[in-house]
Amino acid sequence: MNKSFYILEIDKVVNEVRRYLLTTSGKSRIQKLFFIKDINLLQEEHNKLNEMLNIVTQYGSLPLVANLNLNKLFKDIKNGKAVNEEQLFSLKNDLYNLKILENFIKKHNTEINYLKDYFAFIDLNFLYQDLDKVIDNNGIIRNDATPELQKIRHDLNNIDKKIKNKCNELIKTYGNIISSEGFTLKNGHFALPIYTNKKREIKGILLDISDSGLTSFIEPTEIVEIENEKNELLLAERDEISKILKRITGLIYLNKDKLIDNYIKIGEIDFLHARCLYGIQLNSIIVDINQEKIVELYDARHPLLNKDKVVPNTFLTTKEKKIVVISGPNAGGKTVSLKTIASLIYMNQLGFMIPAKTGSSLGVFNNVFVEIGDNQSIEKNLSTFSGHISSLSVIFKYINSNDILFIDELCNGTDPKEGSSLGIAIIDFLIKIGCIAFITSHYGDLKKFSLSNNKIMSGSMIFDEKKITPTFKFVSGVSGKSYGFLISKKFGLDKSILNEAESIYKKQYLAKNEIKSEVLEDKERKLLLLEENIKKEQEQIKILKDNLLKKENELNEKEKLIKDKKIRELDDYINDVKSEINDIYLEFNDKKDYEKTISKLNSLTKNKENEEFMIGDNIELLNSNTKGKIIRIDKNKIAISADGFVINTSINKIRKINNPIIKKDDKTQLDNLILNQKNLSHEINLIGYHVLEALDALEYYLSECHSLGYKEVKVIHGYGSGKLRTGIQDYLSKSKLVKNFKACDDNLGNGGATTVFLK
Repeated sequence: MNKSFYILEIDKVVNEVRRYLLTTSGKSRIQKLFFIKDINLLQEEHNKLNEMLNIVTQYGSLPLVANLNLNKLFKDIKNGKAVNEEQLFSLKNDLYNLKILENFIKKHNTEINYLKDYFAFIDLNFLYQDLDKVIDNNGIIRNDATPELQKIRHDLNNIDKKIKNKCNELIKTYGNIISSEGFTLKNGHFALPIYTNKKREIKGILLDISDSGLTSFIEPTEIVEIENEKNELLLAERDEISKILKRITGLIYLNKDKLIDNYIKIGEIDFLHARCLYGIQLNSIIVDINQEKIVELYDARHPLLNKDKVVPNTFLTTKEKKIVVISGPNAGGKTVSLKTIASLIYMNQLGFMIPAKTGSSLGVFNNVFVEIGDNQSIEKNLSTFSGHISSLSVIFKYINSNDILFIDELCNGTDPKEGSSLGIAIIDFLIKIGCIAFITSHYGDLKKFSLSNNKIMSGSMIFDEKKITPTFKFVSGVSGKSYGFLISKKFGLDKSILNEAESIYKKQYLAKNEIKSEVLEDKERKLLLLEENIKKEQEQIKILKDNLLKKENELNEKEKLIKDKKIRELDDYINDVKSEINDIYLEFNDKKDYEKTISKLNSLTKNKENEEFMIGDNIELLNSNTKGKIIRIDKNKIAISADGFVINTSINKIRKINNPIIKKDDKTQLDNLILNQKNLSHEINLIGYHVLEALDALEYYLSECHSLGYKEVKVIHGYGSGKLRTGIQDYLSKSKLVKNFKACDDNLGNGGATTVFLK
């Protein structure tokens, strides 16, 4: 990579992307990263990236696993080495996980066009089957990999049993001279712990002596002979495994091209996948590509700065204005702005997503030239200015209209008049070349030149003069001030020095028209900042408006649902018949005793005259057809429930209405009343009620239920803040009608309703 790659710290960005890679092939692929200069090739890369982004956002991260270093594997094979068990196991796992990846894509029926070739893996299931026959899921060569290996391992198993049996025999034989229980292992050999003064009583090989010298560890001759047999079998096992690995190595090498092809595809998929995951984490976009080689970055952010703290900025060039000159105070964000623009252009042409707002667009450039930072060179004996000019001289030999250039503090570090003159000449040179350039400067003459030239766009980093702090906000169309006097004041420079400096500045460097110009520029900066703030407020108002509209729609929908629910409840209420009325009706059908039946019905519906209003009374609002039921009485104030709404009014504005009294000779009226009499539901819904309203309604409801002989009812109060539930359950704990109660164990979920057991 070139100098700009490191000055812009793109290497750090690449390292961030590398953290999201999941395969060895992907890590190999990122090493081949290159700056894409061809617009068609870059557009194709964007198309692939966009398809991968759709997959990741819809279905989550891909199940990518591929750990084998295929390059090393085939390099070893080429050098005459057989594949080892670790490589064999890794290859088997990779082939297995390749099928999982294929099934993931098929399962989600993902529509892919640009990634189609990447997911078109060569079928190597036959190779996986062969590997699976040789090595198990723990990375061990299977016993039945060959008949010969199976026999060897069977014999080894018998040898181990033989050693164990012989050990047990020897323990019994030499029990009187053993210093501790049983055999012990010394350097992989079975040894008996024998008292040193008795060691000549046993034949064998001395393996070790204890620190105290009291115990000698001896491998008995009988065990040595069996171990020799075992060693012969282990050598035979090693030779047989070597034959198996050589055979499987040949099979793998025969499929070398197919394996390489699949691993290359996995690497490309992994690299795209990692770029998407990194982009999502940065709230990035896949930027549009324009043919005009212009920059249109909206709400751009530097990729290495905290996304929650960095100030986003908009940077624009046009076909007419390709040079942007940025001025403003020191430490105000000019250099960061240059690095932000340059970094995003570089990232885009590496095929990365960039942290900016949708609608941003970038041209495709042949080179990104960067002249940012301290160019002082002790080794070459160059000052900052000399190093700066030296770097620019090299750039100007190669730059053309297909390139983009970034210069920080143009011609700084020399006499201001000479520096300004050089800067103007350089900008004029760049205009003639026709390249895009972003340049920062403090020089007043250079700023004036920029404002007067219609080929240049001026821009400024805004400074908060009240707080005397930079805002790091960039605005186009106006040049910036350095605010040297203001900043000096903030950092405690003597007031008399400041006053003298301002006086000298106005007398020696500013003409009257320039003072007026500065005043106008100050006003223009403030207007632009005000315009920026208004724009932000308008955006916030739009968000609030959208939220209000959303809430209004939700409330309308909720109101409709409540009305529909009330209608359904009313239908259910009307269609049901009170249990007592059912009993009366059954008795009437049985005995046909009109007088007794009418008497019973009248006893249920009769109201006493001059009776005071009570909770539960049916009433009608005066001068209105609105009818309802009293749910709360507070002196002369009452609340009624009518058509699903709670209405607050006073007693003098209502009148009591009675249920009709049936005459004994009107059988039709009797039948209709019985069939249409309202039945009391076994549940009451108090969601939406205030606590006091709910308690009044609940008191009346439980009284009615108790009179009807109900033993169990449900009170629905919802979740909410919990106040309604707490109030209701507190009331239930004190009610004389309630035996006990508990939270419901139904779909409402232990908190949305309470089951009440009545006495």
